[in-house]
Amino acid sequence: MLRRSLQFGLLTLLALVVSTVPTVTADDTDTDFFENRIRPVLAQHCYNCHSQRANTLQGGLFVDSLDGLLKGGDSGPALISGKADESLLISALKHDSFKMPPKGKLADKVIDDFRMWINTGTKIPKAFQTNGAVTAATINWESAFKHWAYQPLSESRPPAVHSKGWVTNNIDLYILEKLEEHQLPVPSLAAPQTIIRRTFFDLIGLPPTPQELTHYQNLLRQPEGFSTLVDDLLASPHYGERWGRHWLDVARYSDSNGADENKPYPLAWRYRNYVIKQFNLDTPYDTFIHQQIAGDLLNSGSADQYNDHINATTFLALGVKIDAEQDPIKKRSDIIDEQIDTIGRAFMGVTIGCARCHDHKFDPFTTQDYYAMAGVMKSTQLINVSLKSDEQPVLIKRNQELTRQRQDLLKQYGTQLGTKAQQNADAYLPHVPSVVQWQNTQLDAELRIRLSETANTPWEPVGQLETLSNSGQIQWIEAETFARGNFGIVTEGYGEGIGIISDKNGSGLQTFEHDISIPLAGIYQLDIRYAAAAARPGKLFLNGRLVKENAIGEVTGGWNPENQKWHVAGRYEFKAGKNILRFEVPNVMSHIDQIALAPVLNNLSAEREAEHYDRGNFSKIHQGYGEEIGITATSRSNELTFIEYDLKSIGEGEHILQFRYAANASRPMKLLFDGELLNKEAFSEITGGWNPEDQKWVTEGKVIFTKPLHTLRIEANNVSVHLDKLRFIPLATNSKLPSPKQIASSQNLDSAVLNRWVQTAQRAATSSPKIAAWLQRGGPTPATLTSKVSDDIPDWLLAPARLSELNEVDAKFITKIDTEINHNRKRLEVLQGITAMAVKEGEVTNMPIHIRGSHLQTGNIVKRRSPRLLTRSEGQPFGDEQSGRLELAQAITRSETPLAARVISNRIWRWHFGKPLVRSTENFGISGETPSHPELLDYLARYLIKHNWSLKSLHRHITASSTYRIGFEFNEVSATKDPDNQWYWRHTPKRLEAEAIRDTLLATSGELDRSIGGAPFEGISTLSPSPQALMSNRMTYENSSRRSVYLPIVRTNVYKLLTLFDFPNPAFPTGNRHTTTLPTQAMFLMNSKWVSRISSAMARRIISAEREQAGQIQLAYELTYSRSATPAEIEEARSFINQYVKEGEVVKEDAWSAFCQLLFLSNEFIYIN
Repeated sequence: MLRRSLQFGLLTLLALVVSTVPTVTADDTDTDFFENRIRPVLAQHCYNCHSQRANTLQGGLFVDSLDGLLKGGDSGPALISGKADESLLISALKHDSFKMPPKGKLADKVIDDFRMWINTGTKIPKAFQTNGAVTAATINWESAFKHWAYQPLSESRPPAVHSKGWVTNNIDLYILEKLEEHQLPVPSLAAPQTIIRRTFFDLIGLPPTPQELTHYQNLLRQPEGFSTLVDDLLASPHYGERWGRHWLDVARYSDSNGADENKPYPLAWRYRNYVIKQFNLDTPYDTFIHQQIAGDLLNSGSADQYNDHINATTFLALGVKIDAEQDPIKKRSDIIDEQIDTIGRAFMGVTIGCARCHDHKFDPFTTQDYYAMAGVMKSTQLINVSLKSDEQPVLIKRNQELTRQRQDLLKQYGTQLGTKAQQNADAYLPHVPSVVQWQNTQLDAELRIRLSETANTPWEPVGQLETLSNSGQIQWIEAETFARGNFGIVTEGYGEGIGIISDKNGSGLQTFEHDISIPLAGIYQLDIRYAAAAARPGKLFLNGRLVKENAIGEVTGGWNPENQKWHVAGRYEFKAGKNILRFEVPNVMSHIDQIALAPVLNNLSAEREAEHYDRGNFSKIHQGYGEEIGITATSRSNELTFIEYDLKSIGEGEHILQFRYAANASRPMKLLFDGELLNKEAFSEITGGWNPEDQKWVTEGKVIFTKPLHTLRIEANNVSVHLDKLRFIPLATNSKLPSPKQIASSQNLDSAVLNRWVQTAQRAATSSPKIAAWLQRGGPTPATLTSKVSDDIPDWLLAPARLSELNEVDAKFITKIDTEINHNRKRLEVLQGITAMAVKEGEVTNMPIHIRGSHLQTGNIVKRRSPRLLTRSEGQPFGDEQSGRLELAQAITRSETPLAARVISNRIWRWHFGKPLVRSTENFGISGETPSHPELLDYLARYLIKHNWSLKSLHRHITASSTYRIGFEFNEVSATKDPDNQWYWRHTPKRLEAEAIRDTLLATSGELDRSIGGAPFEGISTLSPSPQALMSNRMTYENSSRRSVYLPIVRTNVYKLLTLFDFPNPAFPTGNRHTTTLPTQAMFLMNSKWVSRISSAMARRIISAEREQAGQIQLAYELTYSRSATPAEIEEARSFINQYVKEGEVVKEDAWSAFCQLLFLSNEFIYIN
């Protein structure tokens, strides 16, 4: 029983909703339906092949004019007006006879729009009637400028009226004049609750809370009460959200590209927040225009203002881009065309894009004007630009101060150590060879093998061998600690305190430099650890010299930490002291994590020529191996052959035994040490060939030397590999020699001073054989170390100290400084990584005319300048110093053709009243509509300019008028005379926009997050989303409690709730949203699980209010309708709730939830009266 009664109630209410809402038909909207629903689809999906822009016209069909569609192409007429189902266009869109667009069928809703347009008479603006061709027709400028929109603003006095008592300000005079002219009655003013709700939604897009409703009802009893209400709302940060969203319609704002790949625009949200901020700041509208066209060229007084100026230019970058376009010149031309068209529609209210192919058919805008503007845009580069922070100069100054402190301390300490070393040279120098000999015992065997100058190629990296003893000879350097460069630092996802460097913005030359200090000159192996899912090579420079063309070019399997691998970049000669390592990568690069630098070693093992055996019957072969070079091998099959080596004078302990040989086939042999089998399958490895270039070192076993003489024997029963050398590498790093600390302690020396002499002697040994020999064998100290022959030795001794040389206190102080420097540097990198999707000046250039819009056929070059429509004469060309964007922006707002002021005043009026004075909000040209109140429009534009282009001043003026505050009551007599309410005999109820509906649902439930700003793009899939991804997107939207202005807008996949309630196509500027009334809208409010969830939340809010049932019902009405419930409504609600609970035996919350959802279904909820 309950279910049937509830269903009956809902269906009755649904029928009421559908029948009482004023239906907007194609006749009502006239050409708006075409401009909002038809032309954008044709432009996006059809023009590339079937318009004058097409390089090659396909099928002989033009779809960029009604004449072209009616005439058709090779298959006949594309449409028959009034007969959609007989039109080839519909058949093609349905993929029946043809498949258009060929990449995929359009949504059924889009096809339904085309069917409706055709069946209702294919209404179009005049400009779409024919496309024409490139012509040289002369424009009659004097006649063209007589068009109302191109005339200077009227200075006439407001009209005289009879009913002066109704007039609050001059706006009312213009409205009243038309009312009296058409003999319509003076409308009465609306009730206070209606005015409050209307003003709240108009100015902040949210309903008043019950507390605000009570407060302003009392306030409206005072003479200045309404102006206080308006001032309070204009001061609210929610004003910027409401009116910023209006502007985002005009700016064709989106968080994705749309078109072929629909790539995300992850930084577009900064522009959205910039717009909200500027509306809240009441930035003068002319300045607002200048910022969006040329913000990067404006002077900035602070980092915050600079960021605003940069973020503003996102306006130019937001358009749809055909990324799949293979012709870069056409792609750039298409982007420029979109920018020009948007500037024309958004700021000037003129459709100038058609001048790409020919002079405008109706308006005074030539092809020369178009390409003059195109040159401006071509001289502008789309790029991500770093934003500034007030922190940056503070951090930079602090790091400079810390660096000076660090350098001073190290220099001071180094001078002390060097002076002590010079004064006590005789005490320290005798012990230097002992330290060097001890160092040579501290290198792990694996490192010796890999770093040997005769190591196998390709060389193996040592970067991953951090745990092996290396006697301090290997440097590991974190990539993100670079000294200079524009690479970005990424720390997220790499573990605490760990990061990588990669390209910052994916465009332009990426560089970074490391300053590397080397104690000894010599050959060093450079290893780099990085991750790369695709090859992204770059150039490697050492001390200004290109050493490798394709460094960091390997593919590791992915971009993540687990994909990082070490690769040897090469072996290069480093000088002692400071070396500069530089990387250059065009555009995008691998993710670099770490760098390792290790010396290439020689003579660190006992090595022997294989053919110099002591006994045996292997052959000794010298021919073909170079002078004094040979190998040993046996070619006997099925016969025992052998060779033996007597091993003498090799240090005690465990050693690795390696042979260098070549083998193109596996030739195993036995290996014996002192008669015992060491390896029965030795020499089994295949090296790739038999020649010298195929020789490789292979580890064949481990041996322990315990006595002066040992014997190594090789036995073969078949042919053998080609043996070249053998060597023994000490395995252990424990040494019987005293360590440097032990030497210093036993001799009462300063270990830091001793180390200074060791490093100085090693550096001097690179150019002095005598010193090098002394380091190996000891003996008397070479005089050159203490003589004054060279200035180098004192300089080396007095060099700034290294961290390892400091005492514990000073070392901690330096470590503290380094920690702060690194922290500041990372913070600077984070700040430098904060970027905006913006523009900057490119190479200043002029563009030639593209014949019929094709870059393949060019005409005369046109110098950059403002279009004549703005200057009213042949303007002066722009200079070569800048693109000309700033001059163009200033021309738009300073023009004698005051389009900018008229266009925005018309939109402001529309956003207040639901209908504009000029219905074609983006087309003030000859093919557009004429204003219903031309003098009023000029008055509003003059008022705006006079009040410093302040939109808030214009709001105050409009809302202060009696016209704004008139009632919404229907008058049958007036409706007969003026069915469209063109003369404002009442305030026409207007449906809330999609965003306001969603925000109001959240507000009434108490779940709305009213925080301002933030909301970066995240959690939404844009690139060919799967059904699962689309569902995930939907859940992201429905789980968000932020205002709708902060929700991501994805072209081609706009959130369903928004599209259902007529969200505009975000690919084109829209100043006048189209409003439809469809059963699916009411069905959504009835059946959506999200709406049900909101209803339940509102129910809990009402139940938790400390009121009796009548009071709770009053609260529900105040929340949803911003008014009190009538006694009859209270009784009906009480009856519904009580009956619901009684019949269904459900919990109280369910009954209230159903009641709240019923309130949502009413016209009164989604309409502003």
